[in-house]
Amino acid sequence: MAAKTTTTCTNTAAGTLPGFGAYSQTGFDQTALTSTGSITVTMTGAVTKGKIRIQFSAVNAATTIAVGAITATDGTNTVQVGATARVSATSAGTVVDLITEFVIGINATSFTIPVTLGGSTQAATVNTEIYGNP
Repeated sequence: MAAKTTTTCTNTAAGTLPGFGAYSQTGFDQTALTSTGSITVTMTGAVTKGKIRIQFSAVNAATTIAVGAITATDGTNTVQVGATARVSATSAGTVVDLITEFVIGINATSFTIPVTLGGSTQAATVNTEIYGNP
């Protein structure tokens, strides 16, 4: 995992926030996975609403991807954000790019995104950006 100070995504999720107002807190991460794992993104401050974008790149031609239930925590409480399973690319080598909104009842300081890689060769880079407000 590599915590980032800026996003690696070309077209960012920040431009889709007008309904939530201008964002005041961010969290970015870029992680190269070679097996199933979880991505943890730490925010610059606590958030209760915003958008999460998960973009995969450098997906091996034999790799399949599944993104599990995203969770948010304030260090004491944990809540699930959205549906149980977010997205699945069962066609090997398919790049996944998803965005989801959240409104939660805690002041989240970090988010965890479980990623399952399958196939005969497992390799993908996960670029994550979160924009939010208190």
